[in-house]
Amino acid sequence: MARKRYFGDRLAEIPFLLAGPILRQVNVTSVTVWFAARQGVAGTLSVYPTGDGGTKLGPPILLGYGQTIQVGSALYLCALTATGDDPLQAGQLYAYDLALDGNDVHVDSLAQYFTGSDSVSYFNHGLPTFVLPPREVKDLKIAHGSCRKPHGQGQDSLPLLDQLLARHAATPQDRVQQLFFTGDQIYGDDVADALLWVATDVGDMLLGWTEALPIQDRNADSQDEETVYESYALRPGVRSDIAEHQAGLTATLGKGEERANSHFFTFAEYLAAYLLVWSPALWPQQFPAKAEIRGQVRVIDRWSQDVEILQSFVAMLPQVRRALANVATYMICDDHDISDDWYLNREWCERVLAKPLGYRVVFNGLMAYALCQAWGNTPEQFLPGQPGEKLLAAIERWSNSHGEDQAAAQAIARYLGMPDQTVGEWFCRDQDVKILNRHPDALRWHFWVRSCGHEVLVLDTRTWRGYPEGKGIAPPMLLSPSAFEEQLERPLSQSANPPPLTFVVLPTNLVALTVVDWVQEWDWCRDRVFTHDVGDSWNFHEVAFTRLLLTLSRYRQRLIILSGDIHYSCAVQMQVWPQFGKALSHPQSQHQAPCTLVQLTSSAIKNAETSTHVIHTKLKSLLPEPSEDWLGWRSPPTLLEVVVQDGYSSRRVKSLPAEGPYWCPTQRFWSSHGNDWIAWRLLPAPGSSPPDWRYRLRWLRRQAAVTTPFQLPERPQVSSLSWIWSNRWFQEGPEVIGHNNFCQVSFQIEAGELRVVQDSYWLAPWHPGQVVSSRFCASIGNQTEQPLPSRDE
Repeated sequence: MARKRYFGDRLAEIPFLLAGPILRQVNVTSVTVWFAARQGVAGTLSVYPTGDGGTKLGPPILLGYGQTIQVGSALYLCALTATGDDPLQAGQLYAYDLALDGNDVHVDSLAQYFTGSDSVSYFNHGLPTFVLPPREVKDLKIAHGSCRKPHGQGQDSLPLLDQLLARHAATPQDRVQQLFFTGDQIYGDDVADALLWVATDVGDMLLGWTEALPIQDRNADSQDEETVYESYALRPGVRSDIAEHQAGLTATLGKGEERANSHFFTFAEYLAAYLLVWSPALWPQQFPAKAEIRGQVRVIDRWSQDVEILQSFVAMLPQVRRALANVATYMICDDHDISDDWYLNREWCERVLAKPLGYRVVFNGLMAYALCQAWGNTPEQFLPGQPGEKLLAAIERWSNSHGEDQAAAQAIARYLGMPDQTVGEWFCRDQDVKILNRHPDALRWHFWVRSCGHEVLVLDTRTWRGYPEGKGIAPPMLLSPSAFEEQLERPLSQSANPPPLTFVVLPTNLVALTVVDWVQEWDWCRDRVFTHDVGDSWNFHEVAFTRLLLTLSRYRQRLIILSGDIHYSCAVQMQVWPQFGKALSHPQSQHQAPCTLVQLTSSAIKNAETSTHVIHTKLKSLLPEPSEDWLGWRSPPTLLEVVVQDGYSSRRVKSLPAEGPYWCPTQRFWSSHGNDWIAWRLLPAPGSSPPDWRYRLRWLRRQAAVTTPFQLPERPQVSSLSWIWSNRWFQEGPEVIGHNNFCQVSFQIEAGELRVVQDSYWLAPWHPGQVVSSRFCASIGNQTEQPLPSRDE
């Protein structure tokens, strides 16, 4: 029996624009804006130059026309692109407007549609504005963050971007120019029961139909018999068993059933999730009390608490909506956008894709990702005749058939890059690893953003993995050999005159805390890989890690790695000598400038945990992160750590071959300039030559928090020892920010050196509502190599 639909009968009450406008891809010749509407419309996008500090509008210089596509009976989406002959200029403030015309709705201007507190503008003219990246790296400002879960602990930090933009709205040189979401925009697996309650009703209301899911009937006489389960029958709080056993999902394995109690399954739920985290338009004014839902869902202990958290989240969504309308926004998928551990290893792929419900969940999540994220990242893939346009047409056919058009479903899977379900062979060969069998017409999720002063390579480390032979849970290459060629080597080698600075977005970290590596090694030894995403970090697969560092250092001299995923903010500096082996016979040549990489991590926007709160504090000082110095061989790929203690060197070996001599450092010599030389000798151990390359890394200390002019709503103190926990001295740990945070990256020039700065904004526990920022800073300019710090520094 269908349950009462508390929110689903209010279609006439919801606004015309369900989400957006969100400013997406911006370059000198085109601007793309994404939005979701309740009715189909023809749209006109106009871009204007501004004057007098952004207050006056000039004549339009870019124009674009397009139609929405129909995803449901009351859901229409569009990524509208404006183009023109006159290129946009760096340092100029631009505004844009949308005019929308439908059967019953006419929106002449965003300024008329959004008024008062709902305005998406920082100016009296009522239009959103933006700036292009500057020509000079020193003026570049990029915001980034990841992991935003509506019911996660703490306050949502994304509204801080709105406050940052508002503060500098009229000064183009001070505004954030680009925003990168580095993963987990939604959480398909870890869903609050109250959120699923809303998402199911909202999604089915907008689509106008309820998806039939391929779930086996436990009471069926035959194990092959399936029954149609409509989404309303899959009540909040009771999906764990179905998620694990009928979909093969691993969100509950080693983590407790509550992680998948309310897993998203349907296309409608995944779509609704994006609309709900980007806009207040579809949220109900009031949730039912726990007493009202008895009999409709299981008795949920956290219902009232989750409702309170969600209402706090919704209250800040107008600020989020305005921020996303006023800065070029780019996104990449990570596992929680579909489900925890998505494509983690070969066993997960075989376990989930072989089950009809598991395949459908991945299919639905990827469809929603393509529509809500990928379309705006790479609108050129969705032009007439391109695979993206064919995907959109297939989605329209599939939705209009209420999910019954199998030919459309097969076309969608092909363009999404999913293996053909009718063939049953999930993998194909890519050199010595296996990769998911994808059609040549499949869309690419990775992309490249270029400006005159910098470039950003956004990598897809989720769907292009290389799975080794043997054990199904073995850690994969996060980029297969063909993915390295496609996503890194090809774009990096194309430019004869590369821009001064290169960013690389890695959804998974290059370097993580030592304790995280310890936990993953422990779980790996016990074959518990799904508990803590074992194998989901770069340094867990030596070949891929080696190839990544050598590829980056081969083509670029200085790079910034942007990452998230790990629910804390930090900064790590790495130096790579890719030709170290050739320099051994000429010691002075070791001191040529290395390739410098700085990994900047921003996480979580809203999903801090007790563990991240602890490592945020002075307690982490009891186990500081050591500096490291590693030697590397190319064939076979091998790493050896050099540990210097009291003038003597020891060795720490990782995965060395079984036979052969190798070169080992025996003593460190210090030059008059403080640079280190190394003497070598041959030992009877693996490897037949001196090391080919070398890298070292050190964790950057964060500066003490400073007060900002920004505010967030006060949060309740939940700790019984809050008087200790809220102490400012105790909260000033030296290495990471473990509270919800959002980061801005900028640059300084000091004494001829270029320095990268990451300001992490977070809510101060010692002053409820007060936002503070902590700064990480590192030099990335050409500089003389510095001595390796001791492991105690």
